[in-house]
Amino acid sequence: KLILLDSLLQEINYHGCVQVLMKMRILILIWFTQMIHQSRGKRKIELEEYVAASTDDLATLCERERELVELLKKYMRDMHKHEGDVRKIFQKEDVENIREACDILVRNPLNSFHLLRRTAIIWGQLVAKLSKHKLLNKLLSLVRGFPEQKDFYYGGFFGLLTLELYYQIPKQDLMNGSFVDPFTGNRISSLQLDAKSAVDISNVAGKVKRIDKQIEWLTLAVDRLDGPDKRRLETELEKLIKKHDKILQEEGYGSCTTDTPDGLPEVPVFTFPYLIQGKQPSRTFIASMDKYRREIKKIKPYKDIKPEETPTQLKYLSKTFHSMWFYNQNNTIKLCQGRLSETTKTGQNCENIHYRNPY
Repeated sequence: KLILLDSLLQEINYHGCVQVLMKMRILILIWFTQMIHQSRGKRKIELEEYVAASTDDLATLCERERELVELLKKYMRDMHKHEGDVRKIFQKEDVENIREACDILVRNPLNSFHLLRRTAIIWGQLVAKLSKHKLLNKLLSLVRGFPEQKDFYYGGFFGLLTLELYYQIPKQDLMNGSFVDPFTGNRISSLQLDAKSAVDISNVAGKVKRIDKQIEWLTLAVDRLDGPDKRRLETELEKLIKKHDKILQEEGYGSCTTDTPDGLPEVPVFTFPYLIQGKQPSRTFIASMDKYRREIKKIKPYKDIKPEETPTQLKYLSKTFHSMWFYNQNNTIKLCQGRLSETTKTGQNCENIHYRNPY
């Protein structure tokens, strides 16, 4: 079952607002590109059509960016004091040397991320400086069709967080802009991420209560900085580690919170299954780990765990929803990588989230 997608749809059911749809759309553009559900019939066709439309949206955005780049190149020498700003962006983003067709380029998730970053932030900031230039109206007409900055920050960085988590792509490889496609074995290259991007991913991880990933990405940012910025982030990291261990000691592993992203009623809190500072574990933490070991034995592909709810719970984060969301995360990772295949009595294979050409 598409548990990840279902959880996003739950968010829409509770909000029904454009903002959530936009976040979901950007997320899907990045980490569900090319995804094909391994089922038959109408639902597969509908999903294929939606993913194709999402990929087309990104390709269209790529074409609009190239139109903007060509305009800037043509009139660069007429920009006087802003010519240096344009050349600096061209050099840093390497936009002049991108020759790959847009429909091919956007299949690389890092390319899609950087495309969204440039169109949501970089080009808008540049155009804002050209208040009196004769090109302003043409440039504004293009920029107005670009994504909103706030949607990029949440959806874009959450997309990279999800790729790293569910496809086990090393963080260092994502930062370096070069990693191996886990399905084809081919190396994929793009622009590098900077330390600020690692901080942004860490912040988004904290927002969605992935405290484990928040710590990992912030640690990576600290390792790539020096000076006052490094010391400031080290202080933040120390506070975050204390918060992590406090959650485990007082609430246990697999706890829930009502302090949620986008106003959801309740969500699980994801931590490491151990205390980072090495203190004596509390009874609450020990009991929660015992429960974890029991729960993961219950969850198997195609096993109906709904009878666990007696009577059926009507609240948002019911017992079985929590089990599938939190305790099932390792199986979800295996599904995404195509590593979980269990033949059933009906002869089906459980590879529902595995898609053939994810990049």
